[in-house]
Amino acid sequence: MGYLQSVAAGSFAAGKVHNKEIGSILILAMPFALLLFQEARFEGYESEKSGFLIFLSLIIIASWQGKRRWRAWRLNPLVVSVLAYFVTQALSTVFSLSPTSSLWGDPQRSQGLISLCAYILLFLQCVRAGQELSQQIIPVLICVTAPICVFSIVERIGFDITRPGSTAGNPNYLSSSLILILLFLIPQVYSLRISRLPARRARFVFLALIIGLVGTALILSGSRGALVGLFGGIVVSILSFGAILRRRSYVIGAVSLLGGVVLSYGLIAAHVNPSLTDAQRIFQPTDEFRMTTWQVSQDLLRRQSKPLVSFDDQKDPRAWLRPIIGYGLETLPQLQTRLGTPYGENRYFDSTHNLVFDTLLTSGRMGLFAISAVFLSAVAWISFRLGLLSRRSVALLSVLELVCIVAGAQLAPRFLYSGDNSGLIPLGAALGAVAGIALWLIGLAFTKTRNKIEIERKHIYLIGLLSIVVAHWVDLQFGFTQHASDALWWMFLGLAAQRAESDSQVQSAEVQAHSWQLAMGISGVFVIYSFGISIQSRFVQHELASEFIPILLGVILVVGVIGLALTAKSNLSWRMILSILALWGAWAGLKSIINIFASLLDESLVTGNVSPSLLMQSLFLLSMKGWIAFALSAYWCICSFKSGLQGFRVLLIVLIGSIGLANYAVNDVASTLHALGNAFVSTQTVEGLRIAETTYELSASLAPYNYQVRIAWAGTLLAHLRSKLDRSDYPEMIQSQVLTLFQWNPYYNNSLSWGLFLREYYGLFSAQPPLVGGTT
Repeated sequence: MGYLQSVAAGSFAAGKVHNKEIGSILILAMPFALLLFQEARFEGYESEKSGFLIFLSLIIIASWQGKRRWRAWRLNPLVVSVLAYFVTQALSTVFSLSPTSSLWGDPQRSQGLISLCAYILLFLQCVRAGQELSQQIIPVLICVTAPICVFSIVERIGFDITRPGSTAGNPNYLSSSLILILLFLIPQVYSLRISRLPARRARFVFLALIIGLVGTALILSGSRGALVGLFGGIVVSILSFGAILRRRSYVIGAVSLLGGVVLSYGLIAAHVNPSLTDAQRIFQPTDEFRMTTWQVSQDLLRRQSKPLVSFDDQKDPRAWLRPIIGYGLETLPQLQTRLGTPYGENRYFDSTHNLVFDTLLTSGRMGLFAISAVFLSAVAWISFRLGLLSRRSVALLSVLELVCIVAGAQLAPRFLYSGDNSGLIPLGAALGAVAGIALWLIGLAFTKTRNKIEIERKHIYLIGLLSIVVAHWVDLQFGFTQHASDALWWMFLGLAAQRAESDSQVQSAEVQAHSWQLAMGISGVFVIYSFGISIQSRFVQHELASEFIPILLGVILVVGVIGLALTAKSNLSWRMILSILALWGAWAGLKSIINIFASLLDESLVTGNVSPSLLMQSLFLLSMKGWIAFALSAYWCICSFKSGLQGFRVLLIVLIGSIGLANYAVNDVASTLHALGNAFVSTQTVEGLRIAETTYELSASLAPYNYQVRIAWAGTLLAHLRSKLDRSDYPEMIQSQVLTLFQWNPYYNNSLSWGLFLREYYGLFSAQPPLVGGTT
């Protein structure tokens, strides 16, 4: 039986689940992370996504058994390179400036080793999964993407947001994920040409409309790096077709497209005066912010072996190793004293907006070698599956890549920017690697073959994955990793890493009807979860756009019903639609009940009649909606299979899944407390400061490693002293918080946040000695 065949129409009630298939089916839940967004979180658009992915990865661990599909790893360079990359990041974490920060990640991004573990586990599960997954993921991607793109258009038109980011957060986050989805969907249009499926023209129109919707949202986001990556992926796709068919016409078409786009772009850019605040920024070819960042990053690398000084004036004992192992994941804010304030007085440095610079600074040369090996081995492995690369030609491709990388590093600084351009060397090297791939494909297109080759569905599928690898590589040269796109990236990378002998399964794999039911149901649940009110008052706003929930649910329903109607052997019925509407209604009702408790909590906060224990209990109750949304998505996915499930395996899955939910709940409550603290401290009233102090204290007790909570807490204590309150113990409390802060982050004194706080502290206690040692 195929994926999702076993669910009775209109019901997601329990069937029994075969434990060996649970992990595979849960991969279908990964893209739903894009819909997760809670505005009240201090971490904003990342904490929800991080919690969901960790929850999924833990259940996947519980589902693993025996030796099923593990032999697929043997002689697979892509899997080996991914595991090697993980080892380098683990070593970087162990020897980090702040191992705690590197393990858990920056509170705003959660891109530490824990998140990387979740990504790697999801990747490995994709390797183990069957090729049927490649087709069943299409309805999920469409149902997730449609409301995101519609809301992006609503943001632009209805809210007058010039660069919408939808639920992904930052517009660049949105675009980074959309190009991956777009490059996976575009080949599906081409595959309709060679299929014999019914309603082929209707399917073509449907996919074309979805692609147009995604393209519109992509343009509105105004992300130049993502568009360059998308264009690079399309060019490589065309060249791949030419290489497979050995036709020069594809090469001519790709070169013509490249030349035409570059020429048109140059003419438009020369006659418009774009603004960096809207979509017209696409036609501003240079970015002073990134040029400045890359230049200071180059300076940081030159001084990487020079020891940083900790809060107690101790020099970094591993300074001589930093060029090799880096400073550790998520430690870039602790390098601020090395570069000063090139962006202004209060602008933080937390990313170089370039994969090469980020990797060299956080995990050193070993990390750069490992991440480069991941991308290059992905290209080589997909090319091998396409029949474009043999074991004998690997050496030739490697030499070509090396030459092009060196040439790109030398040529880019000379032709791409007229100012101080040494920071363009990594970008040039990365683009040179893409040029090497293109030259290899062009060479194959000009090679004659005696056998007539025809394009099959497996070719189209693999070419889509190859274009995704190239596009993501290019995009990361202008941005950085984040949950919105990384969940999709590791999923696609896992699909690419599957063994070549399984490619024949792509030929017979079809989208199952119940994939649309699954996609519609969970997409709607996450829309209701993300677009609504939990806390709303004159102090705290916890709302995204609840009035648009009906519109977005309608978009999901229409898209899902059309997709279901166009699916072969579909059994569309009113019972199925009503079951989904009933699920959404039940979930909306549950959330309304939870919102009543939120209103009571908010009233208690405003009046000040709330104890710390009641506050904690109330917020844990509010986090129930996240527990239920996550568990429901996993449950519905699991119930898409029907066979036997051992009792012990059920217990193990429930136990480990509960750990994932507990991890989410703790972080959910801690981040909401931080947001509450920020809201009340901004009132500048004594009552507000006291509430802020309490919430910061509770948040720090849940996440003691969170340096931003500690510095905010100390800042609130300073605010109390500025208010002339008679609290003689406040200086000691500040000292205690600062010492706890440096216990977890010994080099935090090199950050801009600490410098600003220290200046404020000395302004209030000019006659007092420093809180801690040196700050160089």
